[in-house]
Amino acid sequence: MRKRTIYTLGMIILLLSLRVSLVADSIRGSLAAILTIPGTDNSVESEIKIEELLALSMPDDRRFIRGIEIELTIPAEIQQLRDSFAIYLFRNVSPQPEASRASYRGTRLTFEVLPFRRKVYIHLPFSGSGTASPDTIIVQGGDPSSFPLLLTILPVMKGIPDRIYSIPIRVKAYPILEDKGVADIDVLTPEGDSADVTIRIDGKRAAPGETLLDIGLHNLEITSGSYHPVSQSFTVTQAQITSVTIELIVLSPQVTFQAPEGALLFLDGDPVPLDPGIPQPIEAGEHTVLFNLGDYILSKKFVVEGGKTYEISLFLDILIHED
Repeated sequence: MRKRTIYTLGMIILLLSLRVSLVADSIRGSLAAILTIPGTDNSVESEIKIEELLALSMPDDRRFIRGIEIELTIPAEIQQLRDSFAIYLFRNVSPQPEASRASYRGTRLTFEVLPFRRKVYIHLPFSGSGTASPDTIIVQGGDPSSFPLLLTILPVMKGIPDRIYSIPIRVKAYPILEDKGVADIDVLTPEGDSADVTIRIDGKRAAPGETLLDIGLHNLEITSGSYHPVSQSFTVTQAQITSVTIELIVLSPQVTFQAPEGALLFLDGDPVPLDPGIPQPIEAGEHTVLFNLGDYILSKKFVVEGGKTYEISLFLDILIHED
């Protein structure tokens, strides 16, 4: 007959009526494994024997996690010893679990007699409540700040055969995820610098970088006075970061010339057909415009910026000023 690790039989019977401990408990046992809950739709698993400890920790990126679920696969030999074992789950465990340590303190989250089932599930929601069933244990009072957790299974009856203590129990843990994901919007310009643009996702203003969104299809719109507008759709996957990279295209600047009939137009020394009111493409940079109308020659330098439209007019008039 083996010595139980944490409680004497009398203490366990006393605790049957208690669900949550209000003070820190002393926890002793060999640490079988440390499992880090994934931040995405994945699982981690290991094995634990009766009286061993299994530690659960949270990932660095936990923004999508709204709870965890632990799945225990109970071997037939243990199932046959009905009502002989209990599941313990402790929160706020200290010090940090490590393989070389066998003594901890923590606050008990739950104490449940192991159900007579092949599969047993422990559901730990961080908010709201779950629905208990014969094979599902709902544990309230946990949140990301409660980690690390320690899980153990202990005998609550005498006369457990020694061979039972060497039978592995499969433990699988996975996150309960929000129906959300992240869109990482990256806006690139030909110049390689930041662009003065307006970004809207589903009609709402957004900023470059990461934005938390519901899963599904979304529409991205980017507008700017210097670049061609962008409109495209993208899909956000649950608990994933979707990268959306937009390469902006510079709007070609345009110029419109206005001049009296008969005027000749030269741009940077080259003759240009004079089509009043018709926009013409022009390269960004410094230019010189020259008008020749009869005996009059007028020229002027001007600077063109990308994405802008210019109007250049030759205006002749007679001004009369009276004192």
